[in-house]
Amino acid sequence: MKNLIKKMQIFIVVLSLLFAQVVNANPIKDYFLRLGRAFIGSTDNAAERVKGAPIPRQGDEAGRLVDETVGGNTAVLDQILTRVVGNANITGADIIISKMARILRRKEKAAPVIVAPAGSGKSANIQALQHAIDTKNTDVENLWDHQLYFLNINSLVGGTALRGSLEQKFSSILVELSKPENAKKIIVIDELENILKSKYGMEFIESLKSYFAREMPVKFIFNITPGPYDDLMKDPQLVRRMFPVFNRPPGLPVVRRILLNLTRAAEEIDGIKVSSDQIESILRLSLLNTQLSNPDVAITMFNDAVLNAVADLATGSEQIKHIR
Repeated sequence: MKNLIKKMQIFIVVLSLLFAQVVNANPIKDYFLRLGRAFIGSTDNAAERVKGAPIPRQGDEAGRLVDETVGGNTAVLDQILTRVVGNANITGADIIISKMARILRRKEKAAPVIVAPAGSGKSANIQALQHAIDTKNTDVENLWDHQLYFLNINSLVGGTALRGSLEQKFSSILVELSKPENAKKIIVIDELENILKSKYGMEFIESLKSYFAREMPVKFIFNITPGPYDDLMKDPQLVRRMFPVFNRPPGLPVVRRILLNLTRAAEEIDGIKVSSDQIESILRLSLLNTQLSNPDVAITMFNDAVLNAVADLATGSEQIKHIR
């Protein structure tokens, strides 16, 4: 008799999970997913579990980042979101942060999308915006009481092997973010092109469209490169909701000012002196890189040169003599 009950349990679990993948209507899909998981725990109180009791956690460590109780848990956000720290040393971001603030104030088409090549400083613009918020910059007055957070994409997709599970997971996060205590959080999805190119791409797009269609009170900012952005804008629903902010890579004068700021920091912190000729050499060499854009290339080269100089301090060197 016990063996028969176990076989029935397995049959119900498999049937429920398979049926959930076939059915497209979210409420029905969710019901059968919960029903199948409930039977994994017990057959005696399955009905109670479906009505809202905790569903047994499943899968790997990443899958446990989201609380699967019906209704969710605010502690989830602490594990999937990373607080953005403002940076006062970002140069040339004033126009971009002002545009983002104006877009976030809109009622329609209120999701800014920073479109720029890889390495051109999209993430730096986010840090500049947070610094403007922290310092009560008048250009972002509507955001003075807000805080930016990066969404951890790895945590989002972790434990979502089953079809439809990413959408379900993303929806549970949106429910938490829609609560009054989270109203001042602005969520940044950085390098959106990476998830769009992955096996989760189509499902994530459907999750975004579902979010926009429900008009939930969650503020988002997206960073993406031009090619994937063009593909994204082939969907009319996303065109109506996402507002592009085209961020051209900064010119040499801006990159030069960034390097001068880094020069002062290198001298104060590391005791390394960098001459103007050496800065000009870095700028010229940075233009030869065809993979990434400035300022990332120039900053990386500068930091590498400083590290080499720090290593040479043991021999008494006080200047960067070679740019490698």
